[in-house]
Amino acid sequence: MRQGLAENKALQLLTGGAGVGKTALLNVLVASLEIPGYLCVVTRPVRNAADFLTFLGGQLDLPFHGNKAKFLVLFANLLEECRDAGSKILLIIDE
Repeated sequence: MRQGLAENKALQLLTGGAGVGKTALLNVLVASLEIPGYLCVVTRPVRNAADFLTFLGGQLDLPFHGNKAKFLVLFANLLEECRDAGSKILLIIDE
């Protein structure tokens, strides 16, 4: 996981059976990271898209008022700002 972050991999997937330590590994990783930008950790993600976007918006300081299209425009703008500033958004979803 650490190597993937160092190599700016856009997506990583960690899989394994219940109880093998995926969450523990992620907790150790998160505790050791210094992210220039945003770190969002979602545990037990909600099933409702609006609730997920509300949570994500809260983590990223982006308002979500029920309009997915407007939120996605704001999110795309934030991604561009981060790219231009050399910062990152790390989103970890621990299901």
